[in-house]
Amino acid sequence: MGTVNKADSLDGNAHEHKMFRTMYCTEACVAGNAAMLDVSDTENGLGYSVETADSTDSARAQGLGCGIFSVTNTVATGIYTSVQTRGKYENANVHANTVAGDLLIPGPTSGRLQPVSVGGTVTQITNKSTGVTLSTTAGQITMNNAALNAATEVSFTLTNTAIRSTDTIVVNHASAGTAGAYLVGVSAVADGSCVITVANLSAGALSEAIVLNFMVLGGGTVVAVALEAAVTNRADVMLLDPFNLSEN
Repeated sequence: MGTVNKADSLDGNAHEHKMFRTMYCTEACVAGNAAMLDVSDTENGLGYSVETADSTDSARAQGLGCGIFSVTNTVATGIYTSVQTRGKYENANVHANTVAGDLLIPGPTSGRLQPVSVGGTVTQITNKSTGVTLSTTAGQITMNNAALNAATEVSFTLTNTAIRSTDTIVVNHASAGTAGAYLVGVSAVADGSCVITVANLSAGALSEAIVLNFMVLGGGTVVAVALEAAVTNRADVMLLDPFNLSEN
């Protein structure tokens, strides 16, 4: 079982205690990458095992981010290593769109923290039933302007690695097209995708490239707050120790 290391340093500017915990790596880990609890490991102390954070891997404790690996080089599987759980961490692996003040959670890119809401855009091609791909926790989908008959609905698949089967997907008609003429719903939520259905409630056919807004509401744990904007996917962050590992 891992051991607790009490505060062993102070940040020279903010005077914030940096807290660390020695934990067992169930896979190779790299300094600066986000770590999350591996609750599938029952042999090395439940709650004391970690692996590289990745919100898309259904075999892991999705979203249970706990800190950042503070090793100086790559550590192999099966080794105990230091995980920083609280205080300022410099040059953490973060999403390119991160700005100061963002709350950060484990994202779909292995080892990378991302803002709670990361946006993006995609345009549907061919027709209104053509699937689209956009792997963000929020975004806009511009639908194709193919005709949709009155009292008719059409469905398409949104492929998105940020979606898990337990998430709630919110979608609405945001702009373009006839206001109040569309009803939008979501079904078949699975790891990596969902199905969006759009119905024409009006009395006539509509050929409009409507814009849909969506957001993925999941259970990712807020691990840190960004202290600056990302530069080449690196930024200083303040770790929050969400599971109070430094106190146990």
